[in-house]
Amino acid sequence: MGLFSKEVNCSVCGQHNEGELLADGAICKSCKSKSGFYQPWPLKKITTAEMVGRIARYAADQQRNSTFSPTMKIDNWFEADETHGLWKVPCITPSAAFPIDEIIGANLLHNGNTVSKVNLGSAITRTTLFGVVGGLTAKRTSVEEITQFAVQIITKNPYHPDFCINLIAPGSKVKSDSFAFNSANAAAQKILTLISSVQR
Repeated sequence: MGLFSKEVNCSVCGQHNEGELLADGAICKSCKSKSGFYQPWPLKKITTAEMVGRIARYAADQQRNSTFSPTMKIDNWFEADETHGLWKVPCITPSAAFPIDEIIGANLLHNGNTVSKVNLGSAITRTTLFGVVGGLTAKRTSVEEITQFAVQIITKNPYHPDFCINLIAPGSKVKSDSFAFNSANAAAQKILTLISSVQR
C-alpha cells in the first residue's frame, strides 16, 4: 500500500479499494488514474464532483484521439485537425486531442519573459507574427545565452488552462547564434502562425 493510501470506500465508483481522501469523500487508485493528466494535488482539497468532472473530461479528450487526423502539423510540436476542429501537442505525454475553439491565445516565452502575445480575439497577421519572432534573431552586438524558449498555449480548458511547448529543453543552455536556437525560433514562428490561422 502506498505512503498516502489506505482502504477507502470510493465516492466515485462505490467500491472499497486502496485509495486516498478527497475534500468530501475518497477516491480509489483506479478512478484516480482515470483522470489522467487532470489529476489534482492535493487531493484533500478536491471534491467528488470535481473529480468526476476531471475523469469525464479526460475520457472525452482521449475519445477525440480516435477521430483525430492531422491536416496541418509542425514536426512533433503541434498538430491541427481542421476537419474535426481539433488540436494536440504530440510532444506532451500523454497526448490528447482538444477542441480548437478552446484556444484563447498563445505567448512566446523567452528567458522568463513574455516577448509576444497572440490574442485570438483580435486580428493577427502572418507578417506581425513573423516580425515579432523574427526580431529575436536580428543581428546583435553580443551573443545571448538562452535557457528558456517556449510557446505557451492558453485555453478555456478548466482543468488544464495552459500547455507549454518547450522548444529548448528545460535545463538546457544554448547560444542565440546557435543552430539549436535558430531551429527553435523557426518552429515558434510556424506554431504561432498555425494557431492563429486555425482559429480564423
